[in-house]
Amino acid sequence: MLSFTHQHRDLKSAIVDWWPIFLGLLILYVPTFYDLANGMWSKEEQAHGPIILILSLWLMYRKWMEMINKSEGKSAAFFGWVVFFVALVLYVIGRSQQILVFEMSSFIWILAAVILIKRGYIALKVMWFPLFFFALYDSIAWSSGQLAYYAYEDGSFICS
Repeated sequence: MLSFTHQHRDLKSAIVDWWPIFLGLLILYVPTFYDLANGMWSKEEQAHGPIILILSLWLMYRKWMEMINKSEGKSAAFFGWVVFFVALVLYVIGRSQQILVFEMSSFIWILAAVILIKRGYIALKVMWFPLFFFALYDSIAWSSGQLAYYAYEDGSFICS
């Protein structure tokens, strides 16, 4: 029982510490996921997209306390701010120009940047597989599905 209360206390402190970040991610990416759900993910070829997203987030959740424990007392990485800035530029360009590959790539890079900024390199090392898993899906989906999603008609690209 002691273990459960300790884990519960750790989870509560993590929620208090991370809620502004979760809120910011929701504000940025709910419109993106909405567009994907009504666009590319609604097609049969890419219908597994939300499953991969949820699975990646679940993998991050499973590693969360390990990440917190292993990175306790470690210094944050300044390089995270560089990654964050590049990811934010990707997001802004992707959102304003409706380039979903930029938006989704920025999601992965912003997650990595936030982990670097908040917990450092050790935390990123713990979270490498969930981020890699989603990045691998993202690259495969875009190399195959994005090109098929757009049709060339009358000399210009249109969304089918």
